[in-house]
Amino acid sequence: MAEKDVNQEINGIWHQWKGEILRAFGKLTDDDYARVDGRREVLIGRIQERYGYTYDEAAQALSRFINERYTHQPGVDTVHTPRP
Repeated sequence: MAEKDVNQEINGIWHQWKGEILRAFGKLTDDDYARVDGRREVLIGRIQERYGYTYDEAAQALSRFINERYTHQPGVDTVHTPRP
């Protein structure tokens, strides 16, 4: 899946899944949520900052979050972590 597709997917689910994202990443705040506004790279940066993760760790955590919720649906591909 291309990075543009991943960004569109994050943006598409962002408002729908606010509660799920904030529960899954409990160290994120409402302010973090507002600043991210559906942008994948910004969300990865916030996860890095709050959890002390490397870029790869934060991106993998986000990919796991998405995959756990969306790969059960027919026709939905898993999200792969793009390398910077």
